[in-house]
Amino acid sequence: MTRVRFGLQSPLTLLRNWDRGPLREVLITGYTLDLVFFERHCVPLARSLGARVTILSDAHQSVHDAADVRYAGRTYQHGHVGCRGAFHPKLAVLVGDDDVWIAIGSGNPTTSGWGHNDELWLVIRAPRGSGPAALHELAEWLRALPATVSISSWIAETVRDVANAVDPSDIDGSLPDLRIAGNLDGPLIEQIPRAPVHSLRVSAPFLDRGSTAVAALVGRTTPQHIAVALQERVAWYDGPSLVENTRSVPDVEFRFLDEGRTSHGKLVEWEAGSVTTAMIGSANLTRAALLNSTKEGGNCELVAIHPVEQSLLPEGRDTPVSADEMRKRSTIPASSEGDRKVSLVLLGVRWRNEAIVVELLVRAAESITIETSPTGAPGSWRTVHTVDVAQPGVIETSFVADEGTGGAVRARVGEDEDDVSSVGFLTDVTRCRPRDVADNGPRISRDYSLDDFVTDSVLAERLTNDLIRLMRTVGQYRAAIPPRDSAATVKPQKVV
Repeated sequence: MTRVRFGLQSPLTLLRNWDRGPLREVLITGYTLDLVFFERHCVPLARSLGARVTILSDAHQSVHDAADVRYAGRTYQHGHVGCRGAFHPKLAVLVGDDDVWIAIGSGNPTTSGWGHNDELWLVIRAPRGSGPAALHELAEWLRALPATVSISSWIAETVRDVANAVDPSDIDGSLPDLRIAGNLDGPLIEQIPRAPVHSLRVSAPFLDRGSTAVAALVGRTTPQHIAVALQERVAWYDGPSLVENTRSVPDVEFRFLDEGRTSHGKLVEWEAGSVTTAMIGSANLTRAALLNSTKEGGNCELVAIHPVEQSLLPEGRDTPVSADEMRKRSTIPASSEGDRKVSLVLLGVRWRNEAIVVELLVRAAESITIETSPTGAPGSWRTVHTVDVAQPGVIETSFVADEGTGGAVRARVGEDEDDVSSVGFLTDVTRCRPRDVADNGPRISRDYSLDDFVTDSVLAERLTNDLIRLMRTVGQYRAAIPPRDSAATVKPQKVV
């Protein structure tokens, strides 16, 4: 049976609670990425359950130091995504033999996004092969992703594998009000019904200059009441335009949220009749997120839409904010807008036979230099290959490795010290495949960390129960093995 619920600390919670046998695939997407955090908290747990682990992120938003990354390309696949806007979806997909667990939300795979911030997540648990139409929508979005944004060919193949695993062959009619939508071909605002509503409630950490997205939402829903929840200092917003673009609404409410933790959840919620529907996910209240498609140069976003029993809008401070006070505030930095002018994206690098294959997104015809380093540390880079690009687009180039070739790889335009790609990591796709964790003997259900269960009473109890189950199983397993002196009485089995 398919289940859906709002609320989750982070996708790590799903991994820690996975009890459905071996995992085959774990796919994570995010905007900002910290691979050091990811390697410490996500990769060991997912690999211990057997999964191939793949993570996709915006090519320009890594917050880790390449010198601190240890296992990228060796135990998991990491790929950069190139697109005209930001690659912004926050998605986690866990695929087992019989089940699929999915989380769609607002948290990036960083310490803040998966630990400290207040985020919004929707979680779906479904059996493989049967489920709601929303799973088919997600599968179609995954299949269309490599055709819309630039991804390395081997990562694109993995994404298609995950799409096929998620897609139910039997759409069973469950959760008919659940929707999963992206903006690859059309803007997300089109997912919101064009009809009057009683109340419109919105919250996000980023609004655009001029509040154009809020204006478009008001025009589409013509609400009688609107509530806007923001953090006064942490959020980016333009107070004067926000007031101006909500003047047509009879009842306007501005809330300032507590700033003890960053409120990073993205919410558009509307109440019509007796039904309140929430759209959560990666989309901020900006033109690039809500009003433009990815193909048009907007961000790449992913959202989930579902009715809620109670409003998800965060509670504000006791004192409401007047329109006069809101007009005095604008926190958007002067340099926050404008097209990203990056001429080069290293999408991925992998072994193929004895050669190293590099896939690049190049914005103009130019000479590209490939550099490698054993550690990614400053001063350790050396030139190993050059290629002249005749026309812009995605290109593939390869070269034979030597003893000095390192596992960290980057690309440079000519001799320009400033125009250097983000660092990619040499990937062995064979080593990263799903592990065969099945065997004929008893085993504990997962790998436990001593630090985890000493400090986590729930995990300690789970370990205790797992050990008791293991001892019982060992006893049954031994009892089922015939004694050595009875081997002669065992009849040979026909092998077919």
